[in-house]
Amino acid sequence: MKRLVLLIILASLLVCGAAAEGIGLTVWSNRADDCYHSDKYCGNPEGERYALSEGAAIDFGKQPCPDCVTLDPYNQPRPDVDLEPVDAEITCAERSGTWVFRFPAALLASIPLNKGEGPEASAALTAVFGENLTDALDATLAAPAGDGLVMSLRSIEGDAWVVVRPKKSFKAKRPLSWVAEHITVDIFNPGVYTVTGVSEVQTYKPPKHVTDLDRAFSRSYDDVSVDTYSEDGMSIAVVRTEADDDRLTGVIRLGASDIPVTGYISKGKAVFCCPLTDAELELLREIAPVFIPKDEIDVAPDAFKPIATLPPDVFAEPVQED
Repeated sequence: MKRLVLLIILASLLVCGAAAEGIGLTVWSNRADDCYHSDKYCGNPEGERYALSEGAAIDFGKQPCPDCVTLDPYNQPRPDVDLEPVDAEITCAERSGTWVFRFPAALLASIPLNKGEGPEASAALTAVFGENLTDALDATLAAPAGDGLVMSLRSIEGDAWVVVRPKKSFKAKRPLSWVAEHITVDIFNPGVYTVTGVSEVQTYKPPKHVTDLDRAFSRSYDDVSVDTYSEDGMSIAVVRTEADDDRLTGVIRLGASDIPVTGYISKGKAVFCCPLTDAELELLREIAPVFIPKDEIDVAPDAFKPIATLPPDVFAEPVQED
């Protein structure tokens, strides 16, 4: 019953959050606060408050603050709408039997989501992603629904990235099968997430001539070696480290990034492959990545710090200190 209530609350958070974004409304609260606030700094709180929609705050049992919640959100100006064409084309590349796919945010947003479970093949990586989703309220993943090893699932600036090693190469007669999965986190419980929507199975037929990623650079450290490949805005790292057959799912930690991965054993080494940002590609020139198995991943109590969609003083002037 407790889980059902949580699912209902999180679903409300998703729906109400989307509505709030459309009308430009964000409120602020935290676990110990009985109220939600239009002004993040109302009353000069000692603890940090988090951004959420008014509907979500109500679902969490919060009351409107009598001092700062005074505006009618439906009279607030709506944000400008970008009417320019958006990128909605899947792109892919292949290197030695490993494929990397980029699914644009615009495409993911256009796909209807229903209730249901995601593909079993990507369930472990979805769990790693959801448990470590600490920089946003929600994210949409693209999860392969066919055979083969799903090596990485990632979201970068709203785009979903997939690395998969299929049993047989993808082509027009053997397309990639995938689904979109929407994940929402509980802002008051870091590490707690819910899959709130799964699409019908989609298919993608790769072009006849698929980009072959070129080697960017290689590095060897004490107990790990890295080969990086990059082409046409797509970059990946192939990480080889000590093998353990029972510990092949977790994250590649690179600086501040935790990248969900699953690996395989080759020539006595565990092999992982993951997409990179440009900054991470350069960072690999300086520091060694570290593979952390799933059962060793810790989420710090204060790790969840959602990105505010509005400046803190959008509704009221901050209270002046005495």
